[in-house]
Amino acid sequence: MSHPFAKPLMLLAAAAAGLSTPAAAQMRAGQPETLPPPPPRADPALVALHRFRSAYHQAGSPRIVVLWNQEFSDEVASEYEDRLTRDGMVSEKENEVVEETSGPAGAVSVRDRNLLKRDKSEEVAGTKRVRSKRAQLVSEPVQWQMEENFQQTLRAGGAQIVDRNMIMRRAGFNAGAGERANVQGLEMEALSQSADWLVEILMASDSRAPDGISFRVNVRDLRSDRLLANFMTNGRPRPAPQPLVAGPGGFVRASAPEPGPSQVASQLAIELMENVAGAGFR
Repeated sequence: MSHPFAKPLMLLAAAAAGLSTPAAAQMRAGQPETLPPPPPRADPALVALHRFRSAYHQAGSPRIVVLWNQEFSDEVASEYEDRLTRDGMVSEKENEVVEETSGPAGAVSVRDRNLLKRDKSEEVAGTKRVRSKRAQLVSEPVQWQMEENFQQTLRAGGAQIVDRNMIMRRAGFNAGAGERANVQGLEMEALSQSADWLVEILMASDSRAPDGISFRVNVRDLRSDRLLANFMTNGRPRPAPQPLVAGPGGFVRASAPEPGPSQVASQLAIELMENVAGAGFR
């Protein structure tokens, strides 16, 4: 007579033995082999960096000047206006003299008030250059942060970035520029001597954009006057697959985090590299 627990014990033993055997021995005959998992999807940002770095090196590593929210216009001369400023100031001073007299009828106080006014003015004459400034859609610290992240991402792709203020100062010093200097002429002289590409990032209010701001990006080749890239974007990174998280009715896909100014600026640089490398520049 067999033991009442003999059969369950044999099943557990067989299951334990199956766990220790190779996977190939557990497959049933006539079934297809298990397919290997697909390779992980390449990060689009890293792909853009790699492609840009290779094409940029082949192009001779051109020097780049970045204009952040500053338009490179078609004006050929600087406009100035003479100004005469008058600052006026009015001061008032009140003097009060009190005299007291006494007599048979009692004490009497006599008050004497004098109001003195002085008008002082100063005139200042000078010359000021007329500039067309773009609207500042973000605070200055945020703009600094965005410009820094944009340039850091370009440098990660191997880009050589030249400081515009420095080359402008040098061009003005070499030309002996005076108070009515032609800034546009100095700018072209500085760019032609110290830069090969001009990158222009413009910001504009856009009610259609998720953050209310759209960007226009222009990349110009100063050596050939070619427009290497010209596109408009909201600067939001492309959505990536999100992990599953527990929800009220089961597992759901997590929501992608909202990008901050730093991520938007880096995305602008990535899209720039994609557009420029895709154009096949030389």
